[in-house]
Parts: sequence; structure tokens; C-alpha cells
Amino acid sequence: MKITNEPQCECGGQCPSQFEFQIDDKYNAYVRYRHGRLYLELVTEIDSKKVLSEIIYEEYFGGHHDGTINWSDVKHRIENLNAEELREKRKKRKRRT
Repeated sequence: MKITNEPQCECGGQCPSQFEFQIDDKYNAYVRYRHGRLYLELVTEIDSKKVLSEIIYEEYFGGHHDGTINWSDVKHRIENLNAEELREKRKKRKRRT
């Protein structure tokens, strides 16, 4: 996955850590780390009042009370992921359940 820009904002305070950025020149993305859980969400804006998104990646590390991570650590964990493959895996899992 190619991160095409650095985070537009580091939303929130110290805990949880949250970042908004763009990947592969076509997806708006959102990462959040809270309670030792990092997840990556792809965001599709429908209009100014409604936003659709899908979580495509989750990783648990750290303790239950961990919620602070810096951008360079996030980037290191997600930059080798393939967004399209992750989306397809999620769709297949949803169909099975």
C-alpha cells in the first residue's frame, strides 16, 4: 500500500491515537489505536452528512490501557499491506457468516 500523503490531522489527544491520510491515490484512510488495538479503515464519503467506511485491517499489540502510537510506527505496520487484497478477504469472510 502506497501512502500518498502524510496524515492530514492527528485527531484527538494523547489517547487514542488517530490519523487520517490517503493511500494508493484513491482511498481516504483512517487509523486508530486504542486499548492495544490498531485498526485501518478505508473511508468513502457519500456527501457532507454521511460517510461509509470499512475496517480492512486489525492488529492487537500492547496492553489493554495502551492508546498512544506515533505516525512512524503506524506507517511501519501498514505500509506493506495491500488494500485491495484486504478488502477482498473481508468481503469473503462476510459472505461466509
